[in-house]
Amino acid sequence: MEPLRILGPMGDDQFRFGGDTAYSQRQVKDYIVSLEWYGPTGKAVDACVVIWSARAGIDSGAWVIGRKRIAAYVDSNMRPTPYGLLEANAALPILGRIESKHELHALMDVLLGAVDDLVHMPAVPLWARRRASTDAFWEVEHKDINGKTLHEAAV
Repeated sequence: MEPLRILGPMGDDQFRFGGDTAYSQRQVKDYIVSLEWYGPTGKAVDACVVIWSARAGIDSGAWVIGRKRIAAYVDSNMRPTPYGLLEANAALPILGRIESKHELHALMDVLLGAVDDLVHMPAVPLWARRRASTDAFWEVEHKDINGKTLHEAAV
């Protein structure tokens, strides 16, 4: 699947969702659902679900919901909240869809299907963990009485 490019006023890439940086990506109904890590400053990275239209093309936008805010959209019984329905209805024109009851329920079904995966995805992407890791502070080596190394570790 092609990643979604969000362009700025000069036509340059502002954001890019999907592709090889996504945790997972799939098509559900007429939407692309991508689980990603997003942080506008590069410091605050949060897991999020990004939904965009599979058929609207480059003129559509994306609906992004962070893991910290998902409880505002879906209750503990996996039903949409009134706020979630309001926000989904507001997202329909951004996604290139008409505001109708059928489209609203289809979009909420897509979101409800992604909640479990969003909640269980890792907090920090692997590339960020590798970048944040430092050199070992100590190197520990455990040897037996004959000098044979039994275990090595870097701390």
